[in-house]
Amino acid sequence: KESMELVLKLFTNYLEQVPDAKILVHCTAGKDRTGMVCMLLQSVAGFSYEDMVTEYVISETEAKHVMAMSFKKHSVALVDPKIMSGANKQGLDGALSHLRAKYGSVENYLDEIGFDASWRERLKRVLL
Repeated sequence: KESMELVLKLFTNYLEQVPDAKILVHCTAGKDRTGMVCMLLQSVAGFSYEDMVTEYVISETEAKHVMAMSFKKHSVALVDPKIMSGANKQGLDGALSHLRAKYGSVENYLDEIGFDASWRERLKRVLL
C-alpha cells in the first residue's frame, strides 16, 4: 500500500513541476505492479473500463517479446513463462474485483492508501 501511495504521489508532484513531462512506467513484463499503477492512473483520469482493458492487454504482446529475449540470452528462463506470459482481461478483472471486494471501490482503495480526493484532483489536473 505504501509503495503504491508513494508512486502515485511522486507522479503527481513530478507532473506538477514538469507539466509537459513524459513518464515511462515499466517492469520486467509490465503487467502486475506496473499494470496496477497504470490502471489506477487511468481510473483517476476517468478512462472507461474498456479503454483500461485495451491498454492493459497490450502487455500480452510485449511480455512475449521479453520471454523470447530471456530464452535467447539464457539457457534457463529468468522468469516463469506460465506466470509472466499473460496480461489478459481476466487479470485486470481480478485486480478490480479484489479492490471492489476489499475496499468497495477504486476510490475507497485510494483513500485507504492515503491518495485521497485532494490528491486525485491534483493528479487529474496534470493528466488532463
